Amino acid sequence: MSSRKTDSGGDTAGKLSKLRTEIDKFDHQLLDIMNKRAAVAAQIGKVKADTGGEVFNAAREEEVLNAILKAHKGPLPEVTVKAIFRELISGSRALQSVQRVAFLGPDYSYSHLAAIERFGQSAEYSQVATIQAVFDEIVRKHANFGVVPLENSTDGRIADTLDCFVRNPSVKICAEIRMRVHHHLLANCQPAEVRRVYSKAQALSQCRQWLSKNMPFATTHPVNSTADEKNRRSPTTGDANWVTTIDPAATTSAATASARDLPNARGRSRRRHAATSDSSNAPSTRMIAICASPTKSRMIW
Repeated sequence: MSSRKTDSGGDTAGKLSKLRTEIDKFDHQLLDIMNKRAAVAAQIGKVKADTGGEVFNAAREEEVLNAILKAHKGPLPEVTVKAIFRELISGSRALQSVQRVAFLGPDYSYSHLAAIERFGQSAEYSQVATIQAVFDEIVRKHANFGVVPLENSTDGRIADTLDCFVRNPSVKICAEIRMRVHHHLLANCQPAEVRRVYSKAQALSQCRQWLSKNMPFATTHPVNSTADEKNRRSPTTGDANWVTTIDPAATTSAATASARDLPNARGRSRRRHAATSDSSNAPSTRMIAICASPTKSRMIW
C-alpha cells in the first residue's frame, strides 16, 4: 500500500512538473510576442508623429478588441481577455506618449474606475475635487484627458458637467463610458443596528426603496462621495454606516459589508464621457473613445 501511494505521488509530481514546464515555455513565448507587438506599436507612433496623427485612436482600439473577442474561443472568460488586451494596448500607447488623465476623485470613484477601464494602468492619473477642476486641468493643459460623470439612469444628467461644457466651449466630448452601478452597504454593526446611512445623494436615491424596506429606522445623510466617505468616518464608532458604490472600496474598508449589490441599484447605469480641448471643428467621437496628441489637450467624461 505504501509503495502504491509513493508511486502515485511520484506520478502526480511528474505530471505537474511537465505541465509547469509547458506553462513556463508559453510565458516566455507570450513575453516575446508582446514585446514584438509593442515594438511595432512604437513604430506606428513614430509615423503618427511625423504626420501629425493622434496617439490615441479610439476607433482602431475598439476594432482591435472586437476582432480579438470575435476570434476568442475560450476557455478564458471574455472579460479576462479584454482586460489583458486593455493593458497591452495601454502599455503600447505609453511607448508613444504617456497620457495624463484628470478625474473626479477620490480614488475608486466611478470616474476613477472609468478612467482605468479606458486608459489602463500605464496612464498617469490625477484626482481632483470638483468637476470644474477637471475642466481646468484640461484647459490649462495639465492633463490630456479628463473623466467626469454626465448622467445616471435614476436622476438624469449631471447639471454641473453640462454647465462646465457651456463655460468651456473649447472642451469637446470625445468618448462615452458606461459603468454599471453596484452599491454595497458597509457597517461595523449588525444590519438591524444601523441608524445612519452616509452616501452621495445619487446613491441614496438609487437605494431609497431598499433602505426604506430593510432599514426603515435609519436616517440618510448626503456626503460628497460614496468612495471617500469610508475613509473619513471611523469604522470603530459603532454608528457610522455608509453605502459605497464599488467593490475595491468594499474590500479595502475596515468595516463589514452588511449588504452587497443592493437590488434597487442593480442594473442602473451611469455614463462617463471623454472630452477634448480643441479649437478645431472636428466632430467628437462617442462610445468609449478618447483622442489625444502632444499638441492638443483632450478629456474623458
